[in-house]
Amino acid sequence: MNPSVVILEDNPARTALMRPVLSEILPQFEHLIFANAPEMIEWLRDGLVHVVFMSLDHDLDSVVPVHEQPFDPGCGLDVVDYLLKQSPVAPVIVHTSNDSAGSSMLFRLRDAGWFASRVYPRNGMGWITTDWASDIRAMVKRGWIFG
Repeated sequence: MNPSVVILEDNPARTALMRPVLSEILPQFEHLIFANAPEMIEWLRDGLVHVVFMSLDHDLDSVVPVHEQPFDPGCGLDVVDYLLKQSPVAPVIVHTSNDSAGSSMLFRLRDAGWFASRVYPRNGMGWITTDWASDIRAMVKRGWIFG
């Protein structure tokens, strides 16, 4: 596996803005975006040792395909619960507008020794190219993202 950036985000418009930011700031890494927590956690079981940076949303939409059972996409806290059982390997940005869940995710990660920061979605999606990108650049500058 290659060193990877791993994102939990189910909104296609957000991911469409995140991809160019990642390509500009972290072009040397593989960029993986997961739309649901179970799939991300499954990937992390073998891939966590290759992760150089993560960003986690909390609220994920459940998509119900026609004639199929509803699928529970989980939430960002599910991924955090998995990470809390692992040794910290990479910095994490919590990027959710869910204030209580985002605070819980942030403080639980920090309490377990993970470097974690918080970006608050605002101004439509402008926060992705400003606040989120700025946090990633700061992590690179401080040497927290390497691989």
